[in-house]
Formats: sequence, C-alpha cells, structure tokens
Amino acid sequence: MLKIMSRKDDVKFKLEGDAFFSLPTRDIMELCLKTQDLRVSILRVWVVYMKHLCTRLDKSHMYGFIDPNFIQPQTDRVGSQCYITEKLVENDKDCFFVPYLNNHHWQLLIIEPKTQNVIFLCSMGLRPDKNIVLIVDSAINGYNMLKGSRKQRKPTWKTTLTVFGDSTPFHEDEVSNVQERLANSILEFV
Repeated sequence: MLKIMSRKDDVKFKLEGDAFFSLPTRDIMELCLKTQDLRVSILRVWVVYMKHLCTRLDKSHMYGFIDPNFIQPQTDRVGSQCYITEKLVENDKDCFFVPYLNNHHWQLLIIEPKTQNVIFLCSMGLRPDKNIVLIVDSAINGYNMLKGSRKQRKPTWKTTLTVFGDSTPFHEDEVSNVQERLANSILEFV
C-alpha cells in the first residue's frame, strides 16, 4: 500500500499488442481503503486479468471480453451498441464477458451471440437495467445481420435466479472479500 501512496504516476496495464491503459493511483487507493464504490477502471483491470487467465489456460479462442469503458448505458447508447456488435463480429467467440457499472454497482453479462443467449449476473439479485437490455439486444441483432443470419429472434435473457436458482444478495462480508482480493492482486502487480 505504501508503494501506491508514494507513486506519482498511474499504474499501467498492458492490453492487446502495444496498447495499455492506466489505472489512477486514486482508484487503487479507494479500492484498498474501501472509501468508494468500484469504478470502471477497476473493472478494466478485471478484464485484463481474465484475458490473461484465458490465454494461459488456452481458452482464448472460446472467451471474449468487452471493455466496460465503452458500454456504460448512461453515456452513448448507440455507440455502446455499435462497439458491442463490432466486438462480437470481429472476435467470433462462443461467449463474451461484459462487466459494467449500473449506479455504482458492478454487474456481469455473459453474451452467447451464436445462440442469442444473455446471462445477467448481479450480486444484489437485481434485474437488468432496461437500457443495457436495449443495447445488448440491438448489438446481437446487428451481429446477426452482419453474419447474414436469416433467423432473427429476440435474445433470451437469463438472470441470477434462473441460473443459480437463488437471487439472494451476497452478504456484505462476501463482497468485501472480493474487493480485498482484487486490491491484493493489484498491489502484487505494482
């Protein structure tokens, strides 16, 4: 933690090729001290970690990840939909993990474009926000059109309840445990 406090520059995480993104030291401090809710930059760290894990496990041909920075429903719905469609088409994976923030709460979508299924996971047992549903449904329709699919149907959404049979929110200590583990992973990287 002292290393982070003494840093003047952001922590850089390598993305694809020569690309990278910076995680502000302020965000790392807030995560470690639990003074703020998660930020998009922290979700991006999770995406980078999961990409590396899939590559190491030789599963990168199956799983894709969509950068949460470009899909926040409250900013640009059309831009978010186009970004998701582009990623679905150009990467051609079996499923994509899409973390996003909804009112300072992290939720996860798992999009299976070939089967037109979307799994929505929320630790609080909430239902998906109508804006993200519209964005993802439009993105999958765009994917189908670009892939030349003739059978257009509305994507099937499954929620935490239908996946796990229980939508009981996680306890505060369980969420805190995840935050601590994420903070420790970031601190180990630094």
